[in-house]
Amino acid sequence: YGITTPEQRAWAFRVKHLGKAVHAARFDQKTFEHGLADLHQFVTHESDVRRVPRLLADIGVRLVIVEHLPRSGIDGLTLWLDEEKPVVALSLRYDRIDNFWFTLPHELDHVKHHDWESIDENLVGEKSTPTSEKPENEQRADWAAAEFLVPHSELNDFILRTRPLYSRTRVIQFANRIQVHPGIVVGQLQRRGEISYANLRDLLVKVREAITQHALTDGWGS
Repeated sequence: YGITTPEQRAWAFRVKHLGKAVHAARFDQKTFEHGLADLHQFVTHESDVRRVPRLLADIGVRLVIVEHLPRSGIDGLTLWLDEEKPVVALSLRYDRIDNFWFTLPHELDHVKHHDWESIDENLVGEKSTPTSEKPENEQRADWAAAEFLVPHSELNDFILRTRPLYSRTRVIQFANRIQVHPGIVVGQLQRRGEISYANLRDLLVKVREAITQHALTDGWGS
């Protein structure tokens, strides 16, 4: 944050170019915020990510997928073509459901607050930047993304009742109760440092193929 590399600028330029080719409704703040609530219905099953591009277009957001460039570390980007045309881009650098469902609401929080341009790197994974070390608007977006996926009060209660024995069965039962995919819970526990990045990896299912079949995509040979 504060330094944009040539690789990141090139990636952002490609996103802006592709964003102009995506059709979306006129952006309206109230319609957008109402649609965010509808988005949550897609977090239970990995196959439902295919429905995300249409919903975002209906609420005025252009979604594009662009493969990350080596050494860019980039996960997502929010920019505005003009005051009524926000574009959200994902790199799917990690083909995992937790990566997709943390990066997307993070970027949508930038849209909500009309952050004109935000390049986000190392949002997830072992090398992710701690939220406390980020600028204020990035801390806000991190918090909003986590709250969108698993309410903090629910996750805190689960941690208190379960720590340190985060068995696969308990994680799945908790995910079913709050109606999210268990891989999302695993991702949030990893962010909290409650489990290692090597644990419960079978729950971190892939989503790239499902989303790229329904969103304008550049990369992976396409």
